[in-house]
Amino acid sequence: MKKENAHNGAPQTQCKGSNNNLLTQVLSIFKSGEKVTAKELNNRLSFNDSRKAISVLRQSGYNIIDRRQLDRCKIYSLAPDRQLSLF
Repeated sequence: MKKENAHNGAPQTQCKGSNNNLLTQVLSIFKSGEKVTAKELNNRLSFNDSRKAISVLRQSGYNIIDRRQLDRCKIYSLAPDRQLSLF
């Protein structure tokens, strides 16, 4: 007979929900046209790993580009949509 774990699902769901909220916040910053460094994102969102959030967004299909600055920091932005509008 298998023992069932009392902690099944709840912590993972909560963690996933907070990650989705964070991803939504990061994406909204990029969609507003801002260009930000990972450090700026961390400070604004009180988060510790904005580079991971950027990686997840890229894996989800968002074209987030980065440019290395002279101080060797990368500045991230959402690439403009090149799709032509019919209207």
